[in-house]
Amino acid sequence: MRVLSLALITAHLPGARANSTSTTRNVIVDDTDGSFDGRYKVIYSPADVWKAGSANGCDGCLVSGIDAIQVQNGTWHEAAYDAAHPQQITATILFEGTGISVYGLLPHTNSSATSNVIFHTALDTAQISGSVNVTGSRGPKRNSTATMDYGVLLVAYNGLNSSKAHNFTLVVGDLRDAQNSIQDMSSIFLLDYILITQDNSTSNSTIDTTGTSSAQARASNHPSTVAALAVALVFSAFTSLLGA
Repeated sequence: MRVLSLALITAHLPGARANSTSTTRNVIVDDTDGSFDGRYKVIYSPADVWKAGSANGCDGCLVSGIDAIQVQNGTWHEAAYDAAHPQQITATILFEGTGISVYGLLPHTNSSATSNVIFHTALDTAQISGSVNVTGSRGPKRNSTATMDYGVLLVAYNGLNSSKAHNFTLVVGDLRDAQNSIQDMSSIFLLDYILITQDNSTSNSTIDTTGTSSAQARASNHPSTVAALAVALVFSAFTSLLGA
């Protein structure tokens, strides 16, 4: 397993198309609608903490002013982690493929929410090892006059075993307990879509993406976020992209 290089990131963007000799394909999993064929869908927990946004607005969202035209299928999901009142906030997907990339939005300033984007990831494992702070790693704003960056690669893995199903979970915010958590670790997360890279030989077997799937069970069986999920630090992918 390895982090996507900048060249591979470019090749895996939704607008990129594989030629006739390519052995891979990309599957877009929208934050709301899932994949086009219905095989893959994001599972949100707690469901009421994740707010669904669209051109019609975003009831309960803290981040405002998002241009629905600039997001995949005109939708996004927002989750806010309050360090003063910590709770487990996750987005999980079961998938088959050789790679997975998570794309989202990065707010610069907002009067109602922190602009910190801090999260953890777990991929087929249950061992903790740190956090990813996109806020601190992104450097200069991609657009100095904008209040929001769209289509930002937040985390990516490739080189996965294509013959097995994978369990990817993203955890929003700080994983420390209430006594050790600090205000600066409050976080906002804006999910746009997930991109799955597959070999053309990947089977069409059905993966359970319901609320009772093993992905959901893995998250719910570990109430303490400190010992709940594995974390893979993947700074170089988004650092190389955002610093370009």
